[in-house]
Formats: sequence, structure tokens, C-alpha cells
Amino acid sequence: MNANARTTAGATAPTVLLLHRTPDGNAHVDWLVATGPTNDPESRSLASFRLPARLDVLIAGESMPAEALPAHRNRYLEFEGPLSGGRGDVQRIAAGEATTVTRTDDEWRLSIRWTGADVPQAVMLRRESEQWRVFAIGN
Repeated sequence: MNANARTTAGATAPTVLLLHRTPDGNAHVDWLVATGPTNDPESRSLASFRLPARLDVLIAGESMPAEALPAHRNRYLEFEGPLSGGRGDVQRIAAGEATTVTRTDDEWRLSIRWTGADVPQAVMLRRESEQWRVFAIGN
């Protein structure tokens, strides 16, 4: 992920959570948020973070580490199934629309309306030294 990529405040973009099961039997959640046009499925405009658990069920006051990953291809907004190179498989577990509230090099505040949710989820992604952390800050 290019952590320094800029997303305009007020911009709304697709976001997904993918359950990524690896060949060794482990699993984590990949959180992807579009930071640019998504019409080209091979373009890498998805900011990507590895999470230990689902973001969409995080409640206000809770947080978890978020490992920044290289930007992912837009095709992962829709893709489910086996990954090339024996990297396991992914299954979409949540999708929605993320609206950027504010964004700097070290902090990104979003309002996420997950499909099927009654109210949007307010989250803040903050860089703490070399690690990122995502916080649920309210609805």
C-alpha cells in the first residue's frame, strides 16, 4: 500500500473485507479500500491492510493492529477463490462504501457504510511508529 496516497475528503469509494486463508492453515482479514478509479481490474488502486479480525464488528473504543500491505489490484473488490502461486484463497466477508472524512500521511478517518448495516461505522487508521492501528471511534 502507498500509505502516502491522498484521498480527497468527502470522496466515497468501495471497500471490502476478505478472509484470506493461507496454505499453512492460518487466516487473517485483508481490508481493501479504493483510493482511485476502479474501472481497470488490473490497476493497483486498493489501499490494503492485514487485520487479525473483522473490522466491521469492531465497536467504538476498540482497536487492532493493521499491517500495511502493497496496493492490491481492483479485481479483489469482486474476486473470491484460490489465489495464484499457492497463496491460499480469499472469501469476501463484508463490503460497503467508505467515505473519507480526513486524511494525512499518518491518519485516515473514514465513515464506512457496510452492506446491510443500519448505521455507518466511524473508523480511524493511525500510524504509530512503523505500525498502523485501526480504531472504531463511533457510529
